[in-house]
Amino acid sequence: MNKNEFFQKSFGEINKKLNSYFIVILYLISILLLLYAPNLMPESYNWIEHTTSESAAQGISGAWMARLGFIIFGMAVLWQSQLLKSQWSRASYICFIAFGISMISTAAFAIKPWDLNLPFDKFEDNLHTVGSNLVGFSFSLGVLTVLFQRKKNEILSIIYDLIALLSAVIIPLMMFNIDGIAGVAQRSMFTIAFIWYIKETVKGALNNK
Repeated sequence: MNKNEFFQKSFGEINKKLNSYFIVILYLISILLLLYAPNLMPESYNWIEHTTSESAAQGISGAWMARLGFIIFGMAVLWQSQLLKSQWSRASYICFIAFGISMISTAAFAIKPWDLNLPFDKFEDNLHTVGSNLVGFSFSLGVLTVLFQRKKNEILSIIYDLIALLSAVIIPLMMFNIDGIAGVAQRSMFTIAFIWYIKETVKGALNNK
């Protein structure tokens, strides 16, 4: 390896790590925004009962914070997808691009408010439902395609992939079948997703391929 190739490789590795740090920072900002968003909600909002999406609902003062959290989350995933494009399979890349776009769409098209006495646009609510379903589907399929790429010695990553996949199935079922826990259940699912993405960002930064 000559001097130019050495410096190019070194600069590439440093640039990749810097990008990874910025992506992790975006994830942390998104987490903080989504965690704080319930504090801007009316007193009738209960974070255990009401979902993160409802803290970004139509016609609710303060909904901008959760929407911003969704947008930053989606942007971070899109950025990460570009950064890890060479490491992920084409299928994984497409799934996570779809996730990022769908997550941003959940901010663009807000869900109806939990207080049904408030006016809302049913068509926008339906678009939000489509976007949120695509978020869940693309995440599950993306994690599954990454799981197929794992090496046998990546035991911890394989275990967490399986946890993420199970949560994407079990938690929505809990939300629909157990009253009063939709908020805490969805937040648990978001937490698992955030950890998965952050873990993959850090892992990608340490991968010198």
